[in-house]
Amino acid sequence: KNKNDYINARDSFAFAIELNPNDYLSCYEFGLILDETNKKEVACAMFNKAIKLCPNFYEAYEALGISLTSQGEFEKAIHIYRKTLKKFNKSYELYYNIGMLESEMEDYEKAIDDFKKCVELKPNLFMAYHNIGKLCLALNRYDEAINAYKKITNSTIYGAKAYFRLATIFARKKEYEKHKLEGSNDYYSRSSSSYFDVCLWYSKFAEQSYCI
Repeated sequence: KNKNDYINARDSFAFAIELNPNDYLSCYEFGLILDETNKKEVACAMFNKAIKLCPNFYEAYEALGISLTSQGEFEKAIHIYRKTLKKFNKSYELYYNIGMLESEMEDYEKAIDDFKKCVELKPNLFMAYHNIGKLCLALNRYDEAINAYKKITNSTIYGAKAYFRLATIFARKKEYEKHKLEGSNDYYSRSSSSYFDVCLWYSKFAEQSYCI
């Protein structure tokens, strides 16, 4: 979209709202245009107006949370997402977004809990398991990290990294033989030989942990 498209859309939605102040869809769309053009405070006001006019308008809550996040207002965004969960408690996206924000705030315990709630609703969301594993590893909660990474070893995107992390954990725990049994047979088919070589390196130098 070029600048003129945004200006025309903005003016059209502003006129629609002027004609019908209770048009929650126009408020929402107007908010999206304002947010896209970096008028985020006014955009949030439009999202809030859309929510007030239509309390079950999921997309408006989501857009408000995303806009607040882009402004660095993480706590406010989490508050909005939690409020939205009271109406839409089956939304795995909300739990995932909250977990990501809590991770950014280094509130790892809460983030892990919310990612776990996310995968309860969406069991095949590999990136959530990856985040659980990463955060549990940061907290030295090795068994939980192992369980999370084992969930994604068959993923084409996360599988190689999961095996690498598993080897790292076993090396940290000095379970040298265990990491070979768990990972080595699949490394050649699921990952590159360099990953396998690094894992062997870990088995010799378990006290060092780069790439975590």
